[in-house]
Amino acid sequence: MEGEAGFSALEILELGDVSEADAEEWRYVFGDKIILVGDTWEVTHDKFNTPMGSVYGVEIIADTIHTLMNGAPLRPASILVESASTLLFLGALLATSLLASLGARIAAVLGIYVIYAVAVSAIYIYLGTVISMVYAMLAGFLVVIAMSIRLFVIS
Repeated sequence: MEGEAGFSALEILELGDVSEADAEEWRYVFGDKIILVGDTWEVTHDKFNTPMGSVYGVEIIADTIHTLMNGAPLRPASILVESASTLLFLGALLATSLLASLGARIAAVLGIYVIYAVAVSAIYIYLGTVISMVYAMLAGFLVVIAMSIRLFVIS
């Protein structure tokens, strides 16, 4: 990483009482490393829900640093990719209106949601490209409601 950010522990710790042997051991263990100090107490509420489960804030920062240092920054998908993925998703949901059975339609909609989430997650994991799922899934929910109302009125 270019330049330094933050501050050194030497700026805030009083190390006058540390023996030379301890200081040498600390240099060996912590030298040339990034050390993050974070809070993991439950009362501080520094825990966040992620796709990988509940994670402390300092772990999120560590993962971000790891990603940046490995030269793999996340890239947002282009407007074309975002639009294409959303249109495919919404088109698949609209296609479920061709199913006569309500049970089959619900199963197909749930399957399409799962396939979409898995596909977008795989693109993120293997290509490092971030495709927004929230807007497409909300639009999909509205499409399913509108389609259900339309099919109810027709029948």
